[in-house]
Amino acid sequence: ARRIGVSHAALTPHFGDLRGLLTAFATEAFEKLKLSMVTEMAGAPDGALRASGRGYIRFAMANPGHFRTMFRTDHLDKADPALAAAAGAAFGVLKDAMAAEYPELQGQALADHLALAWSVVHGYAMLRVEGGAGDMLWASTDKVAAAEPMLNLLHAALAPRL
Repeated sequence: ARRIGVSHAALTPHFGDLRGLLTAFATEAFEKLKLSMVTEMAGAPDGALRASGRGYIRFAMANPGHFRTMFRTDHLDKADPALAAAAGAAFGVLKDAMAAEYPELQGQALADHLALAWSVVHGYAMLRVEGGAGDMLWASTDKVAAAEPMLNLLHAALAPRL
């Protein structure tokens, strides 16, 4: 409201309440997250999955307020169709990257691999956004570059065993 020069009350008719405003904010954030992942993946020499992880981390580091809000589901209207579509589209980038890299994965094996990849990348991003304990683990101030060894370990862990 301050940035566009209106009173806080002026936003109420558009968003309804704080929950509506935060839901719109999170929807925009998921759209930006998707764009960051897709942009990082464009022409990535080391595969779509690693690149999508870098894009996820890059987004979180550049937009910590958005990143925190996106996952505070107690503050969001989870039934909002625009939020669901934006979150689903962002998740779809990860799912497509996993399918491109590991086309043999199906069913629960695919779900397990997706859960591991998302958990690792999201956990790293959250630790770096919040500081504290994460800063004890990684000395580098370039938080995206510092993730590369972890992304390599994740890639090795995800590789199907013969």
